[in-house]
Amino acid sequence: MIYDDFEVPRRTLREIEAEADRCRSLAVVAADGRLNLDQVMSAWRIKLSVEKTSKMAGADAYSVATEQRIFCVREISRGLRFGDPSARHKIGHEIGHMFLHRSASPKPLKAEGNRTLVFIEKDESAERQAWKFARALFVPRHEFARDESNEDIAFRVGIPEGAVALRREEVQADVQADNPKLVPQIAAKHFEDLRRSDREAQEASKREAILDLEKLAAWGRAAQIAGEDPAKVRSARGYRVKWDHHWAFASQLGWTVDKGEVRAVIDLRSR
Repeated sequence: MIYDDFEVPRRTLREIEAEADRCRSLAVVAADGRLNLDQVMSAWRIKLSVEKTSKMAGADAYSVATEQRIFCVREISRGLRFGDPSARHKIGHEIGHMFLHRSASPKPLKAEGNRTLVFIEKDESAERQAWKFARALFVPRHEFARDESNEDIAFRVGIPEGAVALRREEVQADVQADNPKLVPQIAAKHFEDLRRSDREAQEASKREAILDLEKLAAWGRAAQIAGEDPAKVRSARGYRVKWDHHWAFASQLGWTVDKGEVRAVIDLRSR
């Protein structure tokens, strides 16, 4: 049976934002702040499968975390290709389930909207958490330091204006909860400090993302081994290495990237 919502461990907005930041870290963000969603899914090896509407049981999309796969109707897939804000937002929601809720059960996003189940607390609702993740994924806090309207931000980042408005309310409420007696001038300074902190964190994330992309590129260039899954095993100058053993210096299957090439640790140590 497919449920509209289900109860999950409580997560704060900051905890959800941390997961959204981790997700963003492997993707390049355009100068205008727009996240490349295709690159996010490629970097995290999330597959998108298009299904007939008749097979979706009334859902626009659903994710299965253990398979790293999102199923969706053709309208969503087509919308992604053309940068449709609603389609981007919905897929961001499903990615949120993958990062926050690692169970094997499908998380349906119903076309008519998922019902809010009264017995589930707001902070313990899987659906609410996934929507918060999606909004944080596309709109980090520092976006609100630009003094732009919700409409302007929505146009830049490529999600619905209503989602940006909700995101702004969430951030403001969170800041107010931390600083209940802030006067406007202090609040402005707080957002400036927050923007500076986020900018520094973003630069660090970009550096980390570059290293991760170089790792993926080098792995893709490494020779494949007949009968082995190339996503898990490759050959590095004749040495068998495993993807999961990156930087595992004590392992005979350990490897690293040296001048853009996958090199076995055991090989490097022998030279």
